[in-house]
Amino acid sequence: KRDPQAIATARRELSEATRVHAAIAFFFEHQWQRLRRAAEERGITILGDLPLYVARHTADVWAPQELFESDDNGLPSRVAAVPPDAYSDTGQLWGNPLYRWDRLAETGYAWWIERIERNLAWTPALRIDHFRGFAAYYAVNADAPDARAGAWIEGPGLALFSAIDEALGERGLLAEDLGDIDERVHTLR
Repeated sequence: KRDPQAIATARRELSEATRVHAAIAFFFEHQWQRLRRAAEERGITILGDLPLYVARHTADVWAPQELFESDDNGLPSRVAAVPPDAYSDTGQLWGNPLYRWDRLAETGYAWWIERIERNLAWTPALRIDHFRGFAAYYAVNADAPDARAGAWIEGPGLALFSAIDEALGERGLLAEDLGDIDERVHTLR
Protein backbone atom coordinates (compact mmCIF):
# COMPACT_ATOMS: atom_id res chain seq x y z
CA LYS A 1 0.00 0.00 0.00
CA ARG A 2 3.06 2.27 -0.29
CA ASP A 3 3.17 3.09 3.42
CA PRO A 4 5.80 5.87 3.77
CA GLN A 5 7.25 4.41 6.96
CA ALA A 6 7.54 0.93 5.44
CA ILE A 7 9.21 2.41 2.36
CA ALA A 8 11.71 4.35 4.52
CA THR A 9 12.49 1.19 6.50
CA ALA A 10 12.97 -0.84 3.31
CA ARG A 11 15.25 1.85 1.84
CA ARG A 12 17.39 1.73 4.95
CA GLU A 13 17.46 -2.07 5.35
CA LEU A 14 17.89 -2.81 1.65
CA SER A 15 20.29 0.01 0.80
CA GLU A 16 23.23 -2.28 0.01
CA ALA A 17 21.14 -4.59 -2.19
CA THR A 18 19.63 -1.54 -3.89
CA ARG A 19 23.10 -0.19 -4.69
CA VAL A 20 24.14 -3.55 -6.12
CA HIS A 21 21.06 -3.72 -8.36
CA ALA A 22 21.55 -0.11 -9.46
CA ALA A 23 25.15 -0.90 -10.44
CA ILE A 24 24.07 -3.99 -12.37
CA ALA A 25 21.42 -1.95 -14.18
CA PHE A 26 23.99 0.77 -14.97
CA PHE A 27 26.44 -1.71 -16.49
CA PHE A 28 23.71 -3.57 -18.36
CA GLU A 29 22.47 -0.30 -19.88
CA HIS A 30 25.99 0.62 -20.97
CA GLN A 31 26.63 -2.82 -22.48
CA TRP A 32 23.23 -2.95 -24.15
CA GLN A 33 23.74 0.43 -25.83
CA ARG A 34 27.14 -0.76 -27.15
CA LEU A 35 25.44 -3.87 -28.54
CA ARG A 36 22.69 -1.77 -30.12
CA ARG A 37 25.22 0.57 -31.78
CA ALA A 38 27.23 -2.42 -33.05
CA ALA A 39 24.08 -3.96 -34.52
CA GLU A 40 23.06 -0.69 -36.19
CA GLU A 41 26.56 -0.28 -37.68
CA ARG A 42 26.06 -3.69 -39.30
CA GLY A 43 22.58 -2.91 -40.61
CA ILE A 44 20.87 -5.11 -38.04
CA THR A 45 17.66 -3.92 -36.41
CA ILE A 46 16.95 -5.28 -32.95
CA LEU A 47 13.24 -5.89 -32.48
CA GLY A 48 11.99 -5.49 -28.91
CA ASP A 49 8.92 -7.18 -27.49
CA LEU A 50 6.42 -5.34 -25.30
CA PRO A 51 3.69 -7.42 -23.66
CA LEU A 52 0.24 -5.88 -23.31
CA TYR A 53 0.09 -6.74 -19.61
CA VAL A 54 2.54 -6.43 -16.73
CA ALA A 55 2.94 -8.82 -13.82
CA ARG A 56 1.15 -8.09 -10.55
CA HIS A 57 4.26 -8.21 -8.34
CA THR A 58 6.18 -5.47 -10.14
CA ALA A 59 6.93 -1.80 -9.61
CA ASP A 60 4.87 -1.18 -12.77
CA VAL A 61 1.75 -2.07 -10.74
CA TRP A 62 2.85 -1.27 -7.19
CA ALA A 63 3.87 2.36 -7.77
CA PRO A 64 0.86 3.60 -9.80
CA GLN A 65 -1.81 1.37 -8.22
CA GLU A 66 -4.56 3.79 -9.21
CA LEU A 67 -3.98 2.85 -12.87
CA PHE A 68 -4.98 -0.79 -12.31
CA GLU A 69 -8.23 -2.47 -11.34
CA SER A 70 -7.78 -3.40 -7.69
CA ASP A 71 -9.58 -3.70 -4.39
CA ASP A 72 -8.85 -1.77 -1.17
CA ASN A 73 -5.86 -4.04 -0.45
CA GLY A 74 -4.28 -3.44 -3.85
CA LEU A 75 -5.20 -6.90 -5.13
CA PRO A 76 -6.67 -7.30 -8.63
CA SER A 77 -10.46 -7.32 -8.78
CA ARG A 78 -10.46 -8.67 -12.35
CA VAL A 79 -7.62 -10.20 -14.31
CA ALA A 80 -6.57 -10.84 -17.90
CA ALA A 81 -7.60 -14.04 -19.59
CA VAL A 82 -8.43 -15.68 -22.89
CA PRO A 83 -11.87 -17.19 -23.49
CA PRO A 84 -12.39 -20.89 -24.18
CA ASP A 85 -11.43 -21.84 -27.71
CA ALA A 86 -10.33 -24.82 -29.80
CA TYR A 87 -7.18 -25.12 -27.69
CA SER A 88 -8.74 -25.02 -24.22
CA ASP A 89 -12.28 -25.72 -23.02
CA THR A 90 -11.73 -23.54 -19.95
CA GLY A 91 -9.76 -20.76 -21.64
CA GLN A 92 -6.52 -19.33 -20.27
CA LEU A 93 -6.52 -17.55 -16.95
CA TRP A 94 -3.43 -15.32 -17.17
CA GLY A 95 -4.02 -13.49 -13.91
CA ASN A 96 -2.40 -10.17 -14.89
CA PRO A 97 -3.98 -7.03 -13.42
CA LEU A 98 -6.14 -5.06 -15.81
CA TYR A 99 -5.62 -1.40 -16.62
CA ARG A 100 -7.98 1.36 -15.57
CA TRP A 101 -8.15 2.80 -19.08
CA ASP A 102 -10.35 5.66 -17.85
CA ARG A 103 -7.63 6.81 -15.43
CA LEU A 104 -4.90 6.29 -18.00
CA ALA A 105 -6.88 8.46 -20.42
CA GLU A 106 -7.11 11.22 -17.79
CA THR A 107 -3.30 11.36 -17.74
CA GLY A 108 -3.05 11.46 -21.53
CA TYR A 109 -1.79 7.86 -21.34
CA ALA A 110 1.45 9.09 -19.74
CA TRP A 111 2.28 5.68 -18.20
CA TRP A 112 2.04 3.98 -21.61
CA ILE A 113 3.96 6.74 -23.37
CA GLU A 114 6.78 6.46 -20.83
CA ARG A 115 6.78 2.67 -21.11
CA ILE A 116 7.02 2.72 -24.89
CA GLU A 117 9.58 5.51 -24.92
CA ARG A 118 11.81 3.59 -22.49
CA ASN A 119 11.55 0.41 -24.52
CA LEU A 120 12.37 2.30 -27.71
CA ALA A 121 15.53 3.56 -26.01
CA TRP A 122 16.65 -0.08 -26.02
CA THR A 123 15.43 -1.12 -29.47
CA PRO A 124 14.59 0.91 -32.56
CA ALA A 125 11.53 -1.25 -33.27
CA LEU A 126 9.02 -2.71 -30.86
CA ARG A 127 6.54 -5.55 -31.32
CA ILE A 128 3.43 -5.07 -29.19
CA ASP A 129 2.34 -8.47 -27.93
CA HIS A 130 -1.39 -9.26 -27.70
CA PHE A 131 -2.25 -6.11 -29.61
CA ARG A 132 -5.86 -7.31 -29.88
CA GLY A 133 -6.33 -6.23 -26.23
CA PHE A 134 -6.20 -2.57 -27.25
CA ALA A 135 -9.40 -3.03 -29.29
CA ALA A 136 -11.06 -5.30 -26.71
CA TYR A 137 -9.69 -7.48 -23.92
CA TYR A 138 -11.07 -10.45 -22.04
CA ALA A 139 -11.61 -9.92 -18.29
CA VAL A 140 -12.38 -12.45 -15.57
CA ASN A 141 -13.09 -11.94 -11.87
CA ALA A 142 -9.84 -12.44 -9.94
CA ASP A 143 -11.31 -15.28 -7.86
CA ALA A 144 -12.58 -17.25 -10.88
CA PRO A 145 -11.26 -20.83 -11.12
CA ASP A 146 -10.82 -20.53 -14.90
CA ALA A 147 -11.59 -18.21 -17.80
CA ARG A 148 -15.05 -19.46 -18.78
CA ALA A 149 -17.02 -16.75 -16.97
CA GLY A 150 -15.22 -13.76 -18.49
CA ALA A 151 -16.39 -11.00 -20.78
CA TRP A 152 -14.97 -8.89 -23.59
CA ILE A 153 -14.39 -5.26 -22.58
CA GLU A 154 -13.72 -2.40 -24.98
CA GLY A 155 -10.07 -1.30 -24.95
CA PRO A 156 -8.67 2.20 -25.39
CA GLY A 157 -8.46 1.89 -29.16
CA LEU A 158 -7.12 4.69 -31.30
CA ALA A 159 -7.05 7.22 -28.45
CA LEU A 160 -4.02 5.50 -26.91
CA PHE A 161 -2.06 5.32 -30.16
CA SER A 162 -2.94 8.89 -31.10
CA ALA A 163 -1.52 10.02 -27.74
CA ILE A 164 1.62 7.94 -28.32
CA ASP A 165 2.08 9.36 -31.83
CA GLU A 166 1.55 12.90 -30.56
CA ALA A 167 4.09 12.46 -27.76
CA LEU A 168 6.73 10.38 -29.54
CA GLY A 169 6.06 10.78 -33.24
CA GLU A 170 5.65 7.82 -35.51
CA ARG A 171 8.00 5.14 -34.27
CA GLY A 172 8.84 1.55 -35.14
CA LEU A 173 5.80 -0.14 -33.57
CA LEU A 174 4.58 -3.48 -34.88
CA ALA A 175 1.31 -5.12 -33.87
CA GLU A 176 1.01 -8.84 -33.17
CA ASP A 177 -2.23 -10.14 -34.64
CA LEU A 178 -2.64 -13.51 -32.95
CA GLY A 179 -5.83 -14.48 -31.20
CA ASP A 180 -9.48 -13.76 -31.90
CA ILE A 181 -8.92 -11.06 -34.51
CA ASP A 182 -11.97 -9.19 -35.76
CA GLU A 183 -12.47 -6.17 -37.99
CA ARG A 184 -12.00 -3.73 -35.07
CA VAL A 185 -8.52 -5.14 -34.45
CA HIS A 186 -7.62 -4.95 -38.15
CA THR A 187 -8.84 -1.37 -38.34
CA LEU A 188 -6.92 -0.34 -35.22
CA ARG A 189 -3.75 -2.03 -36.45
